[in-house]
Amino acid sequence: ATHAFTNFAGFVQYGSELVPAALIAIGCAFLLTALPVADGEINRRSLFLAGVMFGAAPFAKIQSAPLAAWGLAGGAVVLVAPGVNTWRERRAKIWPLVLGGLTVPVAFFFWVCVDGLLPDFWRSYILNNAQYAGARWFDWSDGPMKYLELARGAGGTDRYLVWMGTLALVGLLWWRSYSEVHRRTLLFAVGMVAAALYAVMAPGKLFAHYLQLLLFPVGLLAGLVTGRCSNALKEKVSDHVAGGWAVAASRQCLRMSC
Repeated sequence: ATHAFTNFAGFVQYGSELVPAALIAIGCAFLLTALPVADGEINRRSLFLAGVMFGAAPFAKIQSAPLAAWGLAGGAVVLVAPGVNTWRERRAKIWPLVLGGLTVPVAFFFWVCVDGLLPDFWRSYILNNAQYAGARWFDWSDGPMKYLELARGAGGTDRYLVWMGTLALVGLLWWRSYSEVHRRTLLFAVGMVAAALYAVMAPGKLFAHYLQLLLFPVGLLAGLVTGRCSNALKEKVSDHVAGGWAVAASRQCLRMSC
């Protein structure tokens, strides 16, 4: 919704983050829906597709590489964390995710090598981006203040992040009541937020459109917390009241972000 209805010029006129952000979002959706419910089996097809999305994201924009890396690494940890005692069991769970993550990079490098484009790719996409990131406008020690400056000037993005972040933090107060699966998914979302924060600050430039990489991870964390709180609330009140609470919270967050 933030992307669909914003009229902030910094988002509207420059959207190179939208494709990688969408790939990361779809990858997270595939990963989280692949997790087993109770004692069920993991969905290997969804895990493979999650890996494909994460593996493709850096080729849409290299700045999204930290999010893609956490999607694969954090996803693997989420899969093998509970009750897995042998390496064979671990491999059986994570191989579809790893295989999916390798699919796009291997296909891409095969294509550029066959067409003789590897030197051009290395120079234009790797070395030039490294040089761009090396010419920082501010030191890492100034990162927190520069991040606040960036968010405040980005058309209500600061309010969106504050409300969504507050919603997530409040929900985490009930951490001990969450199931093991839900705890792991929340930790995955927290890691995705951290990776997005790093990706936004890594170039060392104050370009507001970088924040588009952060909007989904923050929304993912808030959504997971809201979903868990809504389920807990339904145990004590009617479905209508619980649903109304979730809708009201979402509408308030969206209204404050506009």
